[in-house]
Amino acid sequence: MVQSSDIRIAISTNSLGKSAAGHGIHRKMEAARAHGFDGVEVAWECLEAHATSGAFSGEPSHAERLRAAARDVVKKADSLSLEIIAVNPFGFYDSLADPEDIEARLKEAELWCQVCNILRASIFQQMRDILALVNLPNVRFCMDTFHIAAKEAGDPFNASSPVRPDASQRLKQSLEELKRTVKAGDIGYFQLSDATVADPEQKGYPMRDLKQPPFMTQSRNCRIFPCEPQHGGTLPALDVAKAIFDIGYRGWVSMEVFHLELWKPSPS
Repeated sequence: MVQSSDIRIAISTNSLGKSAAGHGIHRKMEAARAHGFDGVEVAWECLEAHATSGAFSGEPSHAERLRAAARDVVKKADSLSLEIIAVNPFGFYDSLADPEDIEARLKEAELWCQVCNILRASIFQQMRDILALVNLPNVRFCMDTFHIAAKEAGDPFNASSPVRPDASQRLKQSLEELKRTVKAGDIGYFQLSDATVADPEQKGYPMRDLKQPPFMTQSRNCRIFPCEPQHGGTLPALDVAKAIFDIGYRGWVSMEVFHLELWKPSPS
């Protein structure tokens, strides 16, 4: 049986309002603490927005502003007794072919790692085969209820039947494989969210991209907190969560919510 004292709850900073809509990271961290969260995932976009605020204008370069912003976020977290559990993944590196593009992203990756170090956050990989090849104690899974449930069960644009007819069997087989092949110690932390049905035409979406895959549209715009069916959650997220806890995971559970509501301007 899972004891509540074994689980520590976190939330991603970009699940508390979009920086582009005026939601500053300090205020979001304060909100996280006020509502009982123990930790936060720092979203890179939130750190970037913080770095470009006037507080760091005296720094000589963008990199120095980012490092200064990271130190400031650590100070704020410490003052609130919040733990920084992770930084959003370093993205847009896979599939690069041009050597110049690869070199540019590697330089950015070096800065990203420096910032992660300042924020005292671990860096995780997510694929089992990579974990086996790397075989390092600080390289572990980041499990995510949305990505598992959406891939195995979801139909993102289907309002009348958002869970596919074969979903139950597919998800059952996938979770049984997870229980056989993943140990609790292989998991760095666990992200928890549900999702509503996405609009294929993306009407009213702040960042429309009609060429992206349906699951990406749903991921970026429709992810909500779990256990809130009144808001239209469709995925078997709790089945995934139960499987994770059944293998013995006891650690950070981070709420990762990306929804249109987060684009509403900050009242301040």
